[in-house]
Amino acid sequence: MEGTDKRDVWKLKNVAAFERCLNVPSIVCISDRSLLTVHLLETTDIRSRRKYWRGVESEMYVDRPRVLLVDDEKEVADAYALRLKAVADVTVTYGGAEALSTVDVSEPPDVILLDRHMPDQSGDDVLTELRDYDMKTRIVMVTAIDPGLGILDLPFDDYLCKPVEREDIRAAVDQQCQVLAYELLGEYFEVESKCSVIAAELPPERLTDHEEFSTLDDRAAALQDRVCRLLPEADDLLSMFSGIERETY
Repeated sequence: MEGTDKRDVWKLKNVAAFERCLNVPSIVCISDRSLLTVHLLETTDIRSRRKYWRGVESEMYVDRPRVLLVDDEKEVADAYALRLKAVADVTVTYGGAEALSTVDVSEPPDVILLDRHMPDQSGDDVLTELRDYDMKTRIVMVTAIDPGLGILDLPFDDYLCKPVEREDIRAAVDQQCQVLAYELLGEYFEVESKCSVIAAELPPERLTDHEEFSTLDDRAAALQDRVCRLLPEADDLLSMFSGIERETY
């Protein structure tokens, strides 16, 4: 499918999943990087619809996110890693202390799957410490017990109860990565706007030695790289932002 971008491919995979579940044909037409027509035969079979969506959830919209798994039960952690390794770059740790020492704030994980009940250090305590790190990451708590209302005060982003199926763990990671990508995109717009203001006020020869501009420019570059890694449509969004005229004459 020459000329088809990742968004179209993702949609096509969903169509293929639908076909596999219902054993019915679909009509797909591609032209100029756009999905022109997708015709799916309607069904009133609720089981088929649920099976279709489980097929869709097994695909990831984001591209190989960085995932940190934290669970003191080695078999459980390794099983979750196995379910993610085909779609993500996974690091596995078997305790809170190991997880905290593994995290690199210069290249933080996009999503952390954190077991809540661990003997060396509870997931609640690890979560609190992680939130003190100077990094942007999404944290999903995972537990085998009823969370209870006391968990509402904890700064987590999602909550999963064990056992977690492959489709569910992939869907949770995918959703959190998309949220993260748009948060980072918003920060990029803010930082890049400030860079534009400084660049408009100073001659080019002064920008090299301007400390604040250099700091902001480095931050914008790091944000752009991470957003582009996560979000297939990032290039289009960044181009739209860059195309806006902000200088006054």
